[in-house]
Formats: sequence, structure tokens, C-alpha cells
Amino acid sequence: MHLKSSLAALGIASLVATGLGAVPAGAASGNLVFVCNTVLGDKEFITTADTDLPATLATGASAPTNVTAKVTIPDDVRNAVYTIFGARKVAGTAKIKATQNGAALPEIAATVASADLPASGPVTVTATGAGPTFAPTAAGTYVLKAASYTASLVFKKEDGSDAYTADVSCTPKATTPAQDLTVDTVTVSDTGTPPVPGTPAVQATTTKVSGKYSAKQSKIVAKVKVGSADNAATGKAKVKVTRGTKKVKSLRVEVKAGKAKVVVPKVTKPGTYTITVSYAGDATHAASTGKAKVKVR
Repeated sequence: MHLKSSLAALGIASLVATGLGAVPAGAASGNLVFVCNTVLGDKEFITTADTDLPATLATGASAPTNVTAKVTIPDDVRNAVYTIFGARKVAGTAKIKATQNGAALPEIAATVASADLPASGPVTVTATGAGPTFAPTAAGTYVLKAASYTASLVFKKEDGSDAYTADVSCTPKATTPAQDLTVDTVTVSDTGTPPVPGTPAVQATTTKVSGKYSAKQSKIVAKVKVGSADNAATGKAKVKVTRGTKKVKSLRVEVKAGKAKVVVPKVTKPGTYTITVSYAGDATHAASTGKAKVKVR
């Protein structure tokens, strides 16, 4: 590792790479603080993060664990790399360590999207990664928490040449009381257990998504069908729209009688857009996830 690389890179990675600070499934996190030993001294960086895990899931079902984190780099750190090394952009990769009910999970590989460094003020960067598929085999409450991470970042000059690189590691800030590093909490129901008399059985569901792009209106319209035995699923569904690895939009839709509609306006950039819909389930319908790809030319 280059000594100079530890300057702002350590700080930037401090929360970019976490990608895991959150609260219950389906909600973005509050602010988490990680500390990195930069050459400017220990620096604190703030992030908000989210995953697309559903709040509830049936045993035997599974869901992807996709992570997105937005990190604000303080102005003094941004100014140091900008003025001393002439850095104008930053990108890279990270390896995230997390736990599930206290047990270590496999490392999660994340990508730090390229971001411009402005001449003044703080800057926000985004990291995304795909963790192991969440496939519970027993009913209960599953709590996912961030632990630590390492990151490899490349800072570039305006002409695209390397300003410097960094291999870094960061840990949560020690506080009293300790920070709540919860990523998500998922409640898993055992559909094989006879229900309490008077309680409706939970039906399995399948979520299917189909989408089309309207060049005239510059928007993507997707239809969502949450299939079940009675075709009567209701509740909320979380929608994430990405173009390649770049997050475009996050929103929520209402599912009524097993159907919902997603509208993504102001879509002008060409590429393949992926629409991932995570149905959260209701009292009688289990959660499920589906996705569709839409090409914009």
C-alpha cells in the first residue's frame, strides 16, 4: 500500500465499503459511523445503506441480498486528495464482513462506482454488492449486522491517469452505548406448522415482473403480478431500478389483488435496466421476489 494512499481513501472506504448499515428489512439505515486511520488522523465518515431483503419470508423460500450504500466524504478529506494528489475521480472494490445472528457470513464483494471529486464541499459516493442468497431453513428472527471490511480504491486525475491507489480497512466507531450495526431483520414463518385455530394459513407466492419502455414518454412501465392460490395478495412491494451496476431509483408500490404497477419516469440514458420487485408479504401471503430487464436504446 502506498503511504500517501491512506489519505482520504481510508476515510472514503470507511463507509462506502460497509454497505450494510441499516434497520428492519425494507427500510434504509440511519447514520452509521466508521473510523479509519488516515494520514490526517482518525476520521469519521457517515453512510446510509439499504438491502433488498424482504421483512418476512417463508421457510424454504429464498431472497437475494443486494446491498447499496451512499457515503458522504467530509470536505477536509476531499480537499486533501484533490489538492495534494490532483485526484478528480474515485472508484474501486471492497470486501465486507457481516454476521447473521452472531455467526460470520461469507465476505460480500462490492463495487464502488466511479464518482467525481468536486473542487469544494463534501462528496457522496455509492457502493453496491451482492451477498449470499438468504435461504432460511427454520422459522425465527434473523438479524444481519455489519462487522468490518477492507477496500481497494483507485483515485484518478482528470486525464484518467492514476493519482494513487489504496488498500484500506475500517472498524465501527466505539461509542457508549455501542452503535446498533443492524443491517436488516427478517422474520421467517414456518408454513409447515399447523396454524393456530382461527388464523389464516400463509400461502406461498411468486412475483413476476414484465416491463416496457416508452421512448415517446421517456419512461419505463412495469406490471407486477404476485401469484398465489387465491390471487389475492395485498401489501407493499419494494422496487429497485438499476442500469448495469448503477442504482437509478428506489420506490414502493401497493399490491392489490396480486397486482401492482411500477412507473419509472425521466428515463433517457440507453442501457439495460433491471427492475427488481420484493413483495413483503401480508398476513396470509409469504414474501417473494421477481425481476425483469428492459432495454433502452
